[in-house]
Amino acid sequence: MSKSLFAISFFASLVDVSFQLQVQPQHDPVTLHKDELGRTTELEWVWTTTDGETCETACSNTCAGAECDGLDRGEIDNTDKMVDLEAEMSTSECTSYSTSTDSLGPYVTSDGECIASTGSALCTDAASSGAKLLCPCEIVLGTCIIAEDPHIHVFDEVQISMLRVAKGAHTEDELIGEKWLVKSDRVKIQARFEDMGDNKVFTRAISLSGEFVNNNVLIVGSLEDSITWNGGPILTGQQSSFYIRDGSAFVNATRGPSSLVQDPSKDNFGVNIRLPSGVSMIVNRQQRYINVAIRMPKQAGGQEGLCGNFNGVGVDDTLDMVNNRFNPAVTENSLFSGVSYD
Repeated sequence: MSKSLFAISFFASLVDVSFQLQVQPQHDPVTLHKDELGRTTELEWVWTTTDGETCETACSNTCAGAECDGLDRGEIDNTDKMVDLEAEMSTSECTSYSTSTDSLGPYVTSDGECIASTGSALCTDAASSGAKLLCPCEIVLGTCIIAEDPHIHVFDEVQISMLRVAKGAHTEDELIGEKWLVKSDRVKIQARFEDMGDNKVFTRAISLSGEFVNNNVLIVGSLEDSITWNGGPILTGQQSSFYIRDGSAFVNATRGPSSLVQDPSKDNFGVNIRLPSGVSMIVNRQQRYINVAIRMPKQAGGQEGLCGNFNGVGVDDTLDMVNNRFNPAVTENSLFSGVSYD
């Protein structure tokens, strides 16, 4: 067989496999190339944590693929910008502000004095003894959406439907119960799926924990269920907020006006959750189920779960292929421990 015929045959077999496994690409290849698989870039500011550390290192430690932007460092060139930025970061490193600038700025001295940049800051500058540099990190974010029956739109921009799979070879036990959406070294996200009849499986609740939030546990359930932080109810009002900081970890959550998970251009009531390391969630709570959108960067050391492995290859994120390399069922370390749903 000639090389060209072999290539056509091989491509056709891939298309056939994709169809059988219910992979539904969301864009044509040209669009995928242009919008970088539908991903977005967010700027997150972080402090260096050790003497001699550069902003390049601090950003790469924040999450895989994050890069320092030297131009943004140089733009923090006066006290007012330092004050505004630290307020936005919700940190309290600065106890006073210098009226002078420094080529190593922006940074905070060991005495808590914050010094702005002269406008020529570099990402390769190293923090001096006791000082902490303020670093802008460009983080590429992907989105995983779990909605309705549910359809799962994975980080690598393909969609699978648990409804269609339920009619195929998978058993009910494989589809319902607690499943890993994201399992990585630092970020743990689980969902509880329930059978609501007519071969429809819906998401009853989502739970989040991991090292990046100091192993605290956040759970968001349907309108019949609670929203909890370490087991205690939060966001009990129709329009309410919850903020807590635990060292470098924080949770900033609001309940009220939000956007529709399936179409962010449309307004909808929901729960907006912002977390460290570029992780955020929008949860639309319904009667007995939820829809959720998870935005986060690719994790250093890799990740697995029903949201896929975030490796830029969507075809390997089908349920069959995920099951071949990773069991998404939560068999231990459940984040829903002690929580029951009627």
